[in-house]
Amino acid sequence: MDRPGVAERPNASYGDSPDFNESSGEQSFSSRDLGTDPGQNPGKFAGNAVKFLLNVLLAGRQFFKQRPFVALLLLALLLGAIIGVNQFFNKAKEIPAPPVVAVSVHSCEVAPIKMEVEVNGAVTAWDPLAIGAELSGLRIERVLVEEGDKVKSGQVLALLNASILNAELEQAQASLAAGRANLKKAIQPNRQEDILSMRAQLAQYGASVAEAEAHLSQAEANASEAKHNSERYESLVTEGAVSRQDAESKWTLAQTAGAEVHSAKQKVKASEFIYEQARQRLKMANAGGRLEDIQVSKAGLAQLEASVKKLEAEIAQTRICAPDDGLIVKRDAHIGEISSAGKTLFSMVRNNRLEMRAQIAEVDLNKFTPGQNVLVSSYAAGSRLIEGKVREVSPLIDSVSRQATVRIDLPEDSDLRPGMFAKAKVLLGEKAALTVPAKALINRDNGSYVFVLVDNKAKLTPVTAGQHAGDYVEITSGLISGQQVIVKGAGFLKDGDVVQIGR
Repeated sequence: MDRPGVAERPNASYGDSPDFNESSGEQSFSSRDLGTDPGQNPGKFAGNAVKFLLNVLLAGRQFFKQRPFVALLLLALLLGAIIGVNQFFNKAKEIPAPPVVAVSVHSCEVAPIKMEVEVNGAVTAWDPLAIGAELSGLRIERVLVEEGDKVKSGQVLALLNASILNAELEQAQASLAAGRANLKKAIQPNRQEDILSMRAQLAQYGASVAEAEAHLSQAEANASEAKHNSERYESLVTEGAVSRQDAESKWTLAQTAGAEVHSAKQKVKASEFIYEQARQRLKMANAGGRLEDIQVSKAGLAQLEASVKKLEAEIAQTRICAPDDGLIVKRDAHIGEISSAGKTLFSMVRNNRLEMRAQIAEVDLNKFTPGQNVLVSSYAAGSRLIEGKVREVSPLIDSVSRQATVRIDLPEDSDLRPGMFAKAKVLLGEKAALTVPAKALINRDNGSYVFVLVDNKAKLTPVTAGQHAGDYVEITSGLISGQQVIVKGAGFLKDGDVVQIGR
């Protein structure tokens, strides 16, 4: 029996419609009434929602006749739903499919690679020489070399003004000459002619001594004869052969002869004394001056000689010379400047020998030995490889950087210059290693990665890279032989990107 104001239930074709409470105008439904989950398929869910609103309008048409504003509201919702579904599908058609990146791949393989160590460093002088003036306060008069000139040991590089020193040297040389004369005079204060005169006088005194001795001998002979006559006459007086007067006369003669002997002896002594004095004077004249006078003169002469040598050395120092063969790399000497001791005027590379000073990590230090051949390259030398040789490995490791210095000798024809940046490569032999192209290696987030091809997708894989060998790089961990890594296009990929192997 029909109730007034209540429409009949739709026929079986509307059996899928939701339950509708005609008295309250309320309808109960859930996402199951729409046939799908909106999170899984929003397009299908929107279509089912439109169908659902149509069923609601058909099921409650009697109710909506009594409440037309509700019907209008539902119609507006229905129209909005239709428009929204249409726009949704239009936008869904506009969304492009994710692009497929064309890449090239390379299989990881074990191959022989050259073991080598590459280090960086600077080109410096083997033995840098800083040449300056040893004297201060002298003006630079001439500069005889320029930067880049090759010089020989002892070659004059610059000249300082030496006029004052030359004048002082002349004065010192004059004083030295006077000192030598004084020493000569102190050694022999007598002239040669005076000595000759003394020798002649000594000879004369010697003759006087001889003459006095001859007189003494004559007097002694006379005295002996007079004494003998006196004694003979005394005996004759006793015999009465002669008179007393004659005997006394002979005695007087004997006494007189004795007195003459005494006088002759005194003359001999006097002559000998005079002769000895003359001989001592000649001896002193031949011996020269007093020892203390000679010593004082010698000390003064030595002082004067030292002054002359000092001035000669200072004048020699006004010629600034190269201490060894080499190359002038810097000139700071300018004409008219006043010299200052300790200031560098020229910088020189000794023997034109250069070396590379490379900083080596302590883990690689045992790979370098003196005499080892090294290939050196530089941006200035282009593609040319310069053959060097390890000369010295520093025994000291820096406690902060954990590096040591290796000195590598460079040939004279290297065309390198001090201050240039250079690289050195040491070949250590060959070894078998797992390698990939260097272009496949990607450095990001302080790590090394490669993209491995897995089911047409790029898988970002962390690896540990070893040393480089030309266009390839050693992989010590993270890959196995036979895996395919992406080379071309690897820098434009993200993990999980779909890729296509190009031809």
